[in-house]
Amino acid sequence: MCTSVTNALNKATLQGEQKGRELGLKDGLKVGKIEVITNLLKTKLGNLSDEVMNQIQACNEEQLDSLVNHLITINNEQDIFDALS
Repeated sequence: MCTSVTNALNKATLQGEQKGRELGLKDGLKVGKIEVITNLLKTKLGNLSDEVMNQIQACNEEQLDSLVNHLITINNEQDIFDALS
């Protein structure tokens, strides 16, 4: 019986570790995408306001993808907000 409990705990621990790695990777990719987007926007527009930076940091994956798709047509901070809406 102890072996069954130990095996179940080991399996649960491994599953938890795997889920943690997946979440960590996903979060890391999002942080990287945000960094690339903000660097490109800063290169194109110069310094970005705190409001824009906060908005970008709060983006979900879909919004970040929208920004990537609109990078060529963004010419000012209002265009950033428009791409996120």
